[in-house]
Amino acid sequence: MVMLQTGDEVLDYLLAEKKYSDAHLLIESGGDHSFQNFAQHCEKMYQFLSS
Repeated sequence: MVMLQTGDEVLDYLLAEKKYSDAHLLIESGGDHSFQNFAQHCEKMYQFLSS
């Protein structure tokens, strides 16, 4: 599972999206390199890890 935010000022999310295209991708508009609102995705991460 790869979690990306389009507003990351350090890494180009498009490059990561291309590199990890075979992975389960979660891409959000905005955000930054610290991945804002990370805690809101805990349930999705749990579900991914449990599958």
